[in-house]
Amino acid sequence: MERKKAFGQEVKSLRKQRGLSQQDLARNILGITPRTLGKIERGEKGFLDHDIVSRLATCFSLEGLAREEFFSQAGLSDAIVEEDYTPPQIDVEAVHTFFENIDFPAYAHDAFYNLYALNSSMFAIFGANVQDYTTEFLRPTGPHLLRILFEMQLEAKTEWAKDKAWRAHAEMLVYRFRVLSRKYVGSPNYNELLNDLKKMPEFREIWRKVEKSDYVPRFPPLSIFYLRGGEELRFISTLATDTAFMSTDVNKVVFIPASEATRQHLARVTSNTAYFYLLFERDQPNGYTKVTPPR
Repeated sequence: MERKKAFGQEVKSLRKQRGLSQQDLARNILGITPRTLGKIERGEKGFLDHDIVSRLATCFSLEGLAREEFFSQAGLSDAIVEEDYTPPQIDVEAVHTFFENIDFPAYAHDAFYNLYALNSSMFAIFGANVQDYTTEFLRPTGPHLLRILFEMQLEAKTEWAKDKAWRAHAEMLVYRFRVLSRKYVGSPNYNELLNDLKKMPEFREIWRKVEKSDYVPRFPPLSIFYLRGGEELRFISTLATDTAFMSTDVNKVVFIPASEATRQHLARVTSNTAYFYLLFERDQPNGYTKVTPPR
């Protein structure tokens, strides 16, 4: 118990040194609840998950001996198990249940940021069309969030402007990708994906920044986007962790309007089209199953 308390104090100290709140570190980086992080920091967590400790060490930019000592404090070893990535098993019914009952923009992805599901509200807020992403949806590996985000023609396909606000959001996603996928570093699938992503200049530039050992993540409390018409959208971008299909390798993200203007924009752009969501399945002709639940 004393060891867990000492480890928790170290986590809390490193978090504060980097100016991160429990909310930021837990939901935006680790993919756990602030309550769980609080238990870790108080030494009350009965079992310290190796993957979570690894994400903490990566977030705190611990390398070499410092990283080994951090794992030792947690009673674990930092020996990386050489394993290739295999897609996690998804509770499809749970995915359906979630997306059938939410109006906010949302999507689900795995540790490699492969998309599993995406709803029509996500397309609507940025003025995008499903047809514009046919090539991405039909890729052998399925659609990838970072490829869509960094695609050279993103601005031409949406009303979203690639400005400083976009870059801050992109940097957050690239950093989370680095944390989530760390245990697969060096595996064939990881190397193939990273080499593919590095073909995009903007991704390559941000990746060089976030992989530095002294990089300190600083993410704004709100995800702010600007449309090319000048309209500002403000969202709370949160990882939801309370559904049956959630695991360390499967995450869902929900965009909650954080201003009245954003709420009105969302209501306006979704009012003319029936709500639907896409469940990405490689054996389908279009690469996905489109579901339009009764409303």
